[in-house]
Amino acid sequence: MTASRPRVQGPELVLAALGFTALFLAFFADTMVDRVLGFGDGPGYFRPFYDRPRTLWTDSLFAGYPVSGDAQSGFFNPLAVLLKAAGFGFDAFVVSGYVLCGVGGYGFGKALTGSRLAGVMAGLVVSLSAFVVGQFDHTAVVHTAGWTVCALAAAELCIGSGSWRAFMALAVSLALMVLAGSFQFTTSGAVLIAARLVLAVASHHDRQRLVRQLSFALVSAALLASVALSPSFELLGMSMRAALTWENFISNSYQPALLPSFLFPAFFIGKEALAGLPDVEASGFVGVLVLIFAGAGALAGPRRAVLFWCGVVLVSLVLALGPTTPLARLVFHVPGLNLFRGPSRHLFECTLGLAALAAHGVASVQAGQLTPRHRRLLGVGAATLLLVAFGLLRWVTPGAVSVPPQWSMSDGRLLVPAVVLSGGVFALHLGLTRSAPWTAGLLVLTATIEVLFVHRLAPWRAATPLEPTTVVPAPIQLVRDASRPGERIVVLRGYWDPDVPANAALVYGLASASGYSPLEPRTFAAATGIDPNGVAVDMVRLVSDGSAVLDVLAVGLVVAPPDALNATRFERVAQLPNGAVYRNLRVRPRAWFVGDTLELDHETTERAIFEGVLPDGRAFDPAAMAIVERLGARRFTAGCEANVTAKGEGLLTVETGCAGDGFLVVSERGFPGWRAEIDGRPTPLRRADLLVTGLEVPAGRHVVELTYAPSSVWLGVGGAVLGLALLLFGFLNRRRWFDEPQLA
Repeated sequence: MTASRPRVQGPELVLAALGFTALFLAFFADTMVDRVLGFGDGPGYFRPFYDRPRTLWTDSLFAGYPVSGDAQSGFFNPLAVLLKAAGFGFDAFVVSGYVLCGVGGYGFGKALTGSRLAGVMAGLVVSLSAFVVGQFDHTAVVHTAGWTVCALAAAELCIGSGSWRAFMALAVSLALMVLAGSFQFTTSGAVLIAARLVLAVASHHDRQRLVRQLSFALVSAALLASVALSPSFELLGMSMRAALTWENFISNSYQPALLPSFLFPAFFIGKEALAGLPDVEASGFVGVLVLIFAGAGALAGPRRAVLFWCGVVLVSLVLALGPTTPLARLVFHVPGLNLFRGPSRHLFECTLGLAALAAHGVASVQAGQLTPRHRRLLGVGAATLLLVAFGLLRWVTPGAVSVPPQWSMSDGRLLVPAVVLSGGVFALHLGLTRSAPWTAGLLVLTATIEVLFVHRLAPWRAATPLEPTTVVPAPIQLVRDASRPGERIVVLRGYWDPDVPANAALVYGLASASGYSPLEPRTFAAATGIDPNGVAVDMVRLVSDGSAVLDVLAVGLVVAPPDALNATRFERVAQLPNGAVYRNLRVRPRAWFVGDTLELDHETTERAIFEGVLPDGRAFDPAAMAIVERLGARRFTAGCEANVTAKGEGLLTVETGCAGDGFLVVSERGFPGWRAEIDGRPTPLRRADLLVTGLEVPAGRHVVELTYAPSSVWLGVGGAVLGLALLLFGFLNRRRWFDEPQLA
């Protein structure tokens, strides 16, 4: 007779969703009142993308940016789409990520052990871990973490029950893990899930059947996720993140001296010991009582599962330490894994491993499976953990601290966790001799209170900015009033500008040649000197008299520090509290005709654009000539007319009139996906002046229309349709393909 396997039922998931929704509404209640639910990248990056209309292209970043290729923007995140369509604001989207982590964690713990209380424990560990809460300003990370733990739960159910619902849930969860937007956490989560599935296949009684079923789920997931993968790979290949240096790769590594923060997080809050890392992200804290449950799970849980999850905890901790161990150098040479910086973020996998062990620990306590020997070992382990933590505090100094921290055993930040750890072990020992289920429940409740109390100390609550009113801020209104139709702005201080933050253009519908996005195309950054934070690194060169960069990008307004620009080509038009707004007196319109074209190599073109001098000594005037790829030196008709009649996100219509053949320069980025038509007939586009695009227009009066319709998006949509068809086919054949007993 086949042994019963844990199942996760729909009603209990609904109850879990309601419970975690109530928990996180209470958790964030004081932060949501009159404040933005987020700080740093939350209001500066993720919220502007959430609030803006959903278009494939935006003119509000880097003189044109393919939003559909930036997965972190949430463009393809179904929860973002649904919540926005239902009228919910950004705060609801943030809370939904934590609820997702909790519900996924519940399903994970239940699938591992069959215990509902263990599911609650796992959900609390994942959603309230210091690492996940520490990603408060990165909503894509939180949502990806939620779908990752959902996929882990589905994988466990696939291995255990073999139900068709489990394989469908695995396919959908994996796809949504990609669509959530954080490819770093998608990659690390996928590696973890793959390792778990490989281990299961290796010990399965019917490997071939399980491999076929898993292949169905994985192929379906890949096809569903292709709607985001296809455009994202296109943008990634052209972005600043296409490759990382060793220094970038190991930046924000965890430090051995921070390991005591697993026990004593309050001791590290607000200290320089964090070396620039967010306070709670660096700690990795999951709760002192959770560590007790994890220890119990390691001692009494199923041997094979315990070995796997203990391995996950240890390997992830080693990876988080970055260059402290040789493993970082090895990972740096692994394609795919070497695209992401911040080794400390491997604490996410550590959190998942501790959640799994804690779930097994709760189930073991409930079932009364901890023997006297287990309890003695747990006590010895707790004492050893305290000694190691105190030793690290005493003799190891984090790199950012010049002197060892001063502390004593009377310090409540150290004493209270030590008492909680010792008291938890004692309570467990005492409770198991009387009522194991009640002991498990009370300790889980106490662990929840403990973690919530620690989070009350975290400084991010005070760091959340005030909720903006419906009134446009005065500095931005000054920029809007000074702006002329068709002009772009550029904010030379980018992300850190106190008056006009880089991505404010997204919120207020301004066209901008600066912006904040880690996936800024590297050709744009190299040609303009504007980095992914929107900062003009070489401001002097960009605004020099010879530079034509701002001119061809149709930048009419420049937001800069006071007296930063000279008066020969810029005119001050408005004074800001911390800077000024200048008008570029040489700005080009969105479309214009030139009389001459020439072709130069990339390096010479860049020099001509920045210095205003051609190789033969002539001055480069973008109003009269264009440097065009694959066209060569040609003379066109002068005096042609170009009138922009329509301008939208990814759309430009120009009415032209010319006595002979003309060459039209259009101030839209030469990015794959742009298509041009003259009177409805397709015509080729050519890169012009390094940064924009152009096309030949025949004599007479015509309507030229440029639209952004990237084949990468349509290819992804086609893949997603195939994925849905495959899932439907699997559903129709579910009795033949699935639902036979699976024994791991």
